[in-house]
Amino acid sequence: MESGKFKLSKQVFIKSSMQAENIATFEKPVFGVIHSDFEVAAGLLDEVRKKLEPHLESDGAQFKIPIRVDLLKKIKRKIIH
Repeated sequence: MESGKFKLSKQVFIKSSMQAENIATFEKPVFGVIHSDFEVAAGLLDEVRKKLEPHLESDGAQFKIPIRVDLLKKIKRKIIH
């Protein structure tokens, strides 16, 4: 979009399922997001672990993860001859 070749057509919000067998399999996709540059505040990860542990059963836990999808539309350029 920054190049000016596309414009935002629509934003769609969906919920995806995520299975976490344990805390480590929960942390990687949630806190290890590769497209964002952020640091988890001190103590936040421990707080998340404490809240997650009661939901873990023998086969892990199932979560609904909100996802935003940006639908882009290519901008047509007029060709001048």
